[in-house]
Amino acid sequence: MRLTRRTAPALALVGLLGLVTIGASPAQARSDAPAPIRPGPADSFLPTPPSVPSPLLYTIHDAEVVEGDEGAAQVLAFEITASKAIVADSEMRVHTGNLGFEATPGVDFTPIDEIVVMPAGSTSIVVEVPVHGDLEAEHDELVVAWLSDPTYGTVELSGGTALGRILDDDAPVVPWHPGSFKAAVKALGQTVWSSVPR
Repeated sequence: MRLTRRTAPALALVGLLGLVTIGASPAQARSDAPAPIRPGPADSFLPTPPSVPSPLLYTIHDAEVVEGDEGAAQVLAFEITASKAIVADSEMRVHTGNLGFEATPGVDFTPIDEIVVMPAGSTSIVVEVPVHGDLEAEHDELVVAWLSDPTYGTVELSGGTALGRILDDDAPVVPWHPGSFKAAVKALGQTVWSSVPR
């Protein structure tokens, strides 16, 4: 066959394919080929974000107690709670006052300003504020308690203050009035007169 300009490139391509076929079998050629890249989910290429621990928050809760008579040993028991068990002892400060309310420090209750400790592994403690009873009929009185400066964690924004209510249990005193006095004397006179034998 006479080579022409049209047949020469075709023969060269046939010879190249023959060399490839002779040099490696189809199975071997397939085994040497790189594995195809298969698309997967986009998330599979992203690292897993680390878990963020929940914050440790403290809250002080409202309390109430019946006042009792003079000399009665009553207390306002304010509970302080943590949002989760703490891993080490945590100190915090508890203050009490009246902030303009009716309860008078030193008269109606003993104010405190002290450091308390929540033990490791616990989620709550109770702080007691002594209350002074009396025999005076009066309105219920309020004591304010607030929490600050924990060693670990933070005080919850809306839970750092609590109200303690002292419930009055004394009977109201009827004010003296001349009319009521006369009525009492008249009633007493009628009782005495009716008991006199005739």
